[in-house]
Amino acid sequence: MKRYTIFVTCFLFLLLGSLPAAIAFEAEEYFEGKTIRFVTGSKPGGGTDILLRYFASNWGKFFPGNPRFVVSNMPPHVSALNWVWRKKGDGLTVFMHSTGVLREQALAQAEFKTGQFKYVGDIGDRSFVLTGYNLPYKDMRDAMGKNEPKLRYLDMIPSPADMHPQAFQLMLLADWLGLPAEFGVIAERGTSVFLLEMERGNMNVVMGGAGRWFGWPKLRPGWLAERKLTPLLDMTFFGRKMLPNAEFKDVEKVPHVYTLLDKDQKELWTALIEAPQSMNKPLVLPPGTSSDILNAYRKALEDAMNDEQFRSGIKRVTGIPPTWVRGEELAKEAAESERLWAKYREQEKDLRAAMYDKYIRKLPPQVSRPQ
Repeated sequence: MKRYTIFVTCFLFLLLGSLPAAIAFEAEEYFEGKTIRFVTGSKPGGGTDILLRYFASNWGKFFPGNPRFVVSNMPPHVSALNWVWRKKGDGLTVFMHSTGVLREQALAQAEFKTGQFKYVGDIGDRSFVLTGYNLPYKDMRDAMGKNEPKLRYLDMIPSPADMHPQAFQLMLLADWLGLPAEFGVIAERGTSVFLLEMERGNMNVVMGGAGRWFGWPKLRPGWLAERKLTPLLDMTFFGRKMLPNAEFKDVEKVPHVYTLLDKDQKELWTALIEAPQSMNKPLVLPPGTSSDILNAYRKALEDAMNDEQFRSGIKRVTGIPPTWVRGEELAKEAAESERLWAKYREQEKDLRAAMYDKYIRKLPPQVSRPQ
């Protein structure tokens, strides 16, 4: 009986010791023959969409099992993020955003928590630029204190709580700097929408990150070189300087927003504007995604971004410098940004209401200044 007990005990130890190998995640086997849905809240034809479609066409060969990718455009961004948030973490849904995910969490209809997504990595430079279209101003300093010509901006502004963060961003600047700004409401947004409204004469200022800034020479060749488009203000996050694109090199002549704000304004700007948007093209997975699947994605991104041909393709089709941030670092950035933003969240609600009253309802401002 004693020998039998010893035999059974040894057998159980051997069996338990072999279980990790038996149930180890085999990425090649798991992804082979699968189709991965690549989701974005951007409309077709814009900078994010172009980059995403490049990834969908070329990333598979760096992935274990060489899965197929299909693209789904689901504007607006917050709705697409809600959809991904509710998906199973099976590795078959991945999202590319056009900026920091926290930007959309500021909206009332957001169901997600930024820090709970699984971060694969962030693609591209983080330049952020406010650009004028057919305006006489050399830069934003020329517009300060003026009444004409107006800076006309259109965006999704259904209510103070659901106002798009970039509309809120420009309203704050207009209020603080005394800019001659006018705002209108549209039902959709994105580079392709903004280009159409600019060409119709309904809009003459637009802002955006690297996808838009480096994409202008691709989307509208000659506009920057001919000064039809003029970079008015460098809003690159946390004091960093914008980089030159293919048509505009004199970036040192473009004033940085920090040089125009006082101490209190800068503190609010950092928390409410920069923290939510301080990424370029982050790739995220649903919150329930396992570490095995997340690591497979991160390894595939690292392999792709270390491949010279893949990197040069990004620069060729988007104009964006093919830099990137690893997912581990990005996850820490997301958590820190959420902490900073939460500190001023209640004050943001008051500011949003004040800006909406002033520029949409056109009522006298009540609490627009930093407190």
